[in-house]
Amino acid sequence: SAISDNILFHANGGICAIHELLLMHRLDKSDFYNAMSQGYLIKDKMRYDTKAKILATSTPSGCLARNLEGIRKQLPESKVLNKFHLIFLAKSASTAQRIGIKEEDRNFIKEYINYANQIEVSLSKDFEEHLKQFASALKKKEHYFFTDVDDNIFTATILLAKASARSRLSTTVSVSDIERAKEI
Repeated sequence: SAISDNILFHANGGICAIHELLLMHRLDKSDFYNAMSQGYLIKDKMRYDTKAKILATSTPSGCLARNLEGIRKQLPESKVLNKFHLIFLAKSASTAQRIGIKEEDRNFIKEYINYANQIEVSLSKDFEEHLKQFASALKKKEHYFFTDVDDNIFTATILLAKASARSRLSTTVSVSDIERAKEI
């Protein structure tokens, strides 16, 4: 399929960006789900690694109600959606002008990110237990959310807390990193 052969395979170890997730063909969705679940695809009896950071967009249609049920109907099936660690919903698209970034600033940001990505961040057992309790509390309130709450929420909050610490160039997660992750 076009998605898995051209994007997921070539994005191995990098970033895969998919515009309009809802418009993917059924076979593409199947390969996409398998790649996200297993980290590889089998094509023509060959194994292809597909370990990529996946970003996807989906534009909701204007014909459905903007209430909880209307938005739920527009989301992809939960087995695909639950493979994402984070989901952000926007009420409406912005028409604001894009802000240009100078080339030297862009290069500085890239270097900073590359440097920060090399930092190994540790999370204390106390913080890990706190995040487990947070995920458990969210699970009890999942009827208030657009999607099911599963184990990915625990993984996502850990990743966010570590990313927050890494953005400060710290090797340990702090209370402020935990709170920042929970807020997101």
